[in-house]
Amino acid sequence: GQFDLIYVQHIATATVILLVFVFEHARTFWGKTDVFVICLIYVILFSIFLTAPLHDGHHPVLKGPWYFTGMQELLHLSRNPVWVLWFIFFLTLIFYLLPRLNQKLNLSAKRLIYAVFFIYVLFTISGFYFRGENWRLIFPWQKNYLREIYFPAINIINPFKKAKFTEIQGTTKKESCLICHGKMEGFSPSHPPEAIGCASCHLGNIFSLNKKQAHTGMISIPGNLETADLTCGTADCHPDITRRIKTGLMTTLSGIISVDRYAFGEYRHPDILSHIAEIKNSQADIHLKNLCTQCHLGRPKTSYGVLTNEHTGGGCLACHLNYTEKNLTELSEYQGKIQLKEGHLTKQHPSLSIETDNAKCFACHSRSGRISLSYEGWYETHLTENEINPINSKEYKVLWDGRVLQFLGADVHHEKGLACIDCHNSYELMGDGTFHIHKEEQVQISCQDCHSFPPYKTISASKIDRESALIASLRAFSQKEFLLTAKSGRPLINSYTNGKDSAFLQSKLSGKKYYLKPPSGACSNQAHQHLSCESCHTPRVARCIGCHNEFNPEVKGNDNLSGKKTKGRWTEYGGEFVTGVPTLGVEQNGKTKKIVPLMPGMVMSMTKLNSKDSFFKRLYAPAYPHNTIRPAMNCKNCHLNPISYGYGKGEFVFTKNAEYLKVEFVPYYVSSHFDQLPADALIPFRKAAEKQSITRNFIRPFTPDEQEKILLAGSCLTCHEENSAVMKESLTNFEKVLARRSKKCLNIK
Repeated sequence: GQFDLIYVQHIATATVILLVFVFEHARTFWGKTDVFVICLIYVILFSIFLTAPLHDGHHPVLKGPWYFTGMQELLHLSRNPVWVLWFIFFLTLIFYLLPRLNQKLNLSAKRLIYAVFFIYVLFTISGFYFRGENWRLIFPWQKNYLREIYFPAINIINPFKKAKFTEIQGTTKKESCLICHGKMEGFSPSHPPEAIGCASCHLGNIFSLNKKQAHTGMISIPGNLETADLTCGTADCHPDITRRIKTGLMTTLSGIISVDRYAFGEYRHPDILSHIAEIKNSQADIHLKNLCTQCHLGRPKTSYGVLTNEHTGGGCLACHLNYTEKNLTELSEYQGKIQLKEGHLTKQHPSLSIETDNAKCFACHSRSGRISLSYEGWYETHLTENEINPINSKEYKVLWDGRVLQFLGADVHHEKGLACIDCHNSYELMGDGTFHIHKEEQVQISCQDCHSFPPYKTISASKIDRESALIASLRAFSQKEFLLTAKSGRPLINSYTNGKDSAFLQSKLSGKKYYLKPPSGACSNQAHQHLSCESCHTPRVARCIGCHNEFNPEVKGNDNLSGKKTKGRWTEYGGEFVTGVPTLGVEQNGKTKKIVPLMPGMVMSMTKLNSKDSFFKRLYAPAYPHNTIRPAMNCKNCHLNPISYGYGKGEFVFTKNAEYLKVEFVPYYVSSHFDQLPADALIPFRKAAEKQSITRNFIRPFTPDEQEKILLAGSCLTCHEENSAVMKESLTNFEKVLARRSKKCLNIK
């Protein structure tokens, strides 16, 4: 595994070639003294300021020798590398033709060569000093400049003391760290220091017993994405994952950014790929900095301890860092500045493992879409902590930020004890290597992956991908085959079948096993063939309306990205917190369509102080409520509930006369003076949406024809019970039932 000989051979061969060129031109081995001194000075300066160190596996940038960085810059700027090869060919051709050209052409050719040389020098300087990780442009005043450009220290003498270092078992590595920290406890079996040492995570100088020197370059909190390539992502550890995680939505926040910019009118539509690293200072971006960018994996963890709702981010640590009571007790003593005995070292180290519980997800996902809240059955209120009745303390909960939650009923999967990671796999949570615009693109699992009919689509354990196999091994899953996800074709590593007609799921945390029930026959009949599982099995979503955002240019705001202040501040004033059944819409992909749940995303007004600029937005968003109930919603919940149509909260009033059944809608909320729709509505009553009102281009409200068809079935329910024979028959052939209506059945108007 050592490549020293290859490196020495490379140097020796290059030296011989250079010697041949020198002798061919100078016809002498020994030059003049003054020439030698001048050349030596140039070589020393070049060696110090244009070093090309061997890549050590720790640093994120791989560059060739200084004389090739210009070539790397050219390759980066050109769309096709063949162009660079053609350029080199033509340049070589000019050198060849130079003695054969007439005086005028010779002079022009030389000027061209000088110009190319000058440009190449500029490219060399640019590539060497101003290109960082992934060849991104970086300047000396930017954060991490020295780490990404990588100037290794040049030691004239050896400053480190000789010492007997502790050898790491099973390797040729030795570290001085273990002499002081060898008695640390709490590590997981996957990261024991006896096997991987300390420097693989924390870096530092492993050849010194001097504390200051040993801790030089040390990363006290490894795992943050800004340094993950040096720690978790080295070639010996998880290089593929640290590459993929940078493409994941929990890192890029693409959907949040693109929708916010769309709401501000900065994007023509919401389906544009965005990245949090590209946020600047537009009105939408300042709004994001002030209110929306606190939760993303790229936000560095800067303090020790458990990640909470208040302290989010942390890259790999956000999910994989685990503290025990012993860890927290010792950490509390350390942070409390208790006087410790001289030479005393902490002994408790938090573990790194794949045991990711729901509390880690809750830290971020208790905001915005509030998935963690609804999964556990909690919903926001306008109550304060002082207004909660202590007798009903089980019904309410107070979060760290003062929000008071009310319990209305948890997801059936949560009630059964399933964790978030029992469904969501590593390729969803850590990215799959592809940049996605919205989360529905990155999500790879669906209800049907577990709840389907035999014969099941499975894959042999011997054929699954390496990462899934490794995780299955760590969890001691020994089944011979796994269920496959329909979308990605990857295995559900905690699933298995009995080889016949039953499938099962095993919890990754508790080990408990669950029988996977196939869907009811009603789910696939003619009337419901286009309905998503969530549209029937979601009893409630958060329906927040009436928010007001105000921008004050005279007040400085908090930049949640940089920790600095922004010029001007956006402040959000909450509207009404209510819950109700989801509004339904149509996800249209070509000729196929699916009915999906929606919820108010941005029903709000925005105002800039000291400015006439103000606007109103009525945007609904796809809902992923994670509040599944086992019995489906009844027929009237959809067909006779105005919310389901998109009209908003209210009631239908049916008036009969001899010829028809008149239907009117009485809204609960008054109409907005901005667009004359009820405050919580998506569309006008029995009319089409006037403009794009959903934060996805491929999802739309019901058309007037679709509304009439749904309302027609609802009118039947005003007389017929939903469990009656005629209504059950309508589920298989509604047109046939309509054809034999009696005179008592009235057409709606």
